[in-house]
Amino acid sequence: MNQGKKTLIGVISGIAVAATAIFLSKKENREKTKAVASKAGAQAALAAKKTAVVAKKAAAQAKVVSAAAQKKARVVKKGAQKRVAKIRKAVK
Repeated sequence: MNQGKKTLIGVISGIAVAATAIFLSKKENREKTKAVASKAGAQAALAAKKTAVVAKKAAAQAKVVSAAAQKKARVVKKGAQKRVAKIRKAVK
């Protein structure tokens, strides 16, 4: 059974290679394929660039959010310290 699967896969891949060879044998098809491959490469490069920009923006936004959270924590801590000092003063 396993040998039969290998043979079937081999036949299918051979047919695919032959179909590709026939398709690319025409100059018009080669030119179209080249144009599509070039366009796909350009789109991939643009996507990589956009990904880097988005990652940079996300890092900057995370930094802003972190700074805001730290500021809020300082304000809360200072308020708590004031309340504790007020309670200690009232207890004396």
